[in-house]
Amino acid sequence: GADESLSAMEKTSVEVEVKYEGFIKRESKSRRKVAGNEGMSIPKDFDYLSVDTLSMESRHKLESIRPLTLAQASRIGGVSPADINALMVRLLQEKRNQQRDETNRAKKETTPV
Repeated sequence: GADESLSAMEKTSVEVEVKYEGFIKRESKSRRKVAGNEGMSIPKDFDYLSVDTLSMESRHKLESIRPLTLAQASRIGGVSPADINALMVRLLQEKRNQQRDETNRAKKETTPV
């Protein structure tokens, strides 16, 4: 019959796929999440330097270029996909905090003293 054994290259390919499957799935999920938020606005006064999860190079580039959206930020040379993900996480956190603060203010205004 035909030789059904795998070549060295095929074995290596399968090994790499198995070894990195979890990483690849996480990266893929992260990219889809970023893609779904590309239009997300970045406040004009956003303090990139305070985001310690961004690389120092990205902080300085983003601070000087000041992109208006996540999509614009993702097209800046030297800003990695991991940095875009970190930026998105920070923007979402700030958005949630702002919504929570607004809800708490509204409750205080409508609560009788």
